[in-house]
Amino acid sequence: MSDETDNNLEPPKQIFDRFDGRGTYLSEVLVFFHGAPLERELLVAHGIKVSFAPKKRREARWFAKEIYLLPELLQQGAWFASVEINSLGPDFSETYWTLRLAVAPDDDPPEDMRERAFPGTFPGNLPALLRLGRIDGRQDLHVRAWYFTRRDRIPPTVEAIAPWLASTPPPGRFFPRWTTCDVAGYSALTQVTLEETHYEGGVLLKARGDLQTVISADCLNAIDAALWADLTTFLAATDRGIVRTETH
Repeated sequence: MSDETDNNLEPPKQIFDRFDGRGTYLSEVLVFFHGAPLERELLVAHGIKVSFAPKKRREARWFAKEIYLLPELLQQGAWFASVEINSLGPDFSETYWTLRLAVAPDDDPPEDMRERAFPGTFPGNLPALLRLGRIDGRQDLHVRAWYFTRRDRIPPTVEAIAPWLASTPPPGRFFPRWTTCDVAGYSALTQVTLEETHYEGGVLLKARGDLQTVISADCLNAIDAALWADLTTFLAATDRGIVRTETH
């Protein structure tokens, strides 16, 4: 008997076992919002690296990225945050923030994450960073969220817009199939993408939306609640208020 591995055999599909009670797993949320003009010296004084981008046409630009807010114990499954701040305009009068809330994939974060960590521990240090930017009260947010969902949570009626759901992936190299829908008539949801995954019995849902809420340690729960309520309605509806659908 040969000890060589048959390279033509497909590896077994991985099984995902970290679903919550909804049969889903929220892995990442991106939050985009505008802020008041911000002096870069204020960030530098708090140990944040600020860089200038090459001057373009009518506006100069500085940015601070990879500002990490880490929990006391960063282990697999723990939530942490990273922030990017962009200051634009001739007088740096436009400030754009990107807040990324994500689940740690393992127990050993890269050293540069610790080197760029904002003082304190997450989520307690988030308000301190927001105070530097004078971010206060309810904000107009554009959000994106990534949900890994059990296939049996997707009603068969969704196959009308994502027909690939009804069939197994073709053999050979894996190329994920996906469908994106621009939607209307939901309280927060504006776009949904359903995407095939390597995991057996799993579908990736990517949601985009717009809503208002206070940015705080609890905003993750508010964003999740708003998007998931709309996603649940979208998946169950026969008339989904779809503006445009694209399938690959």
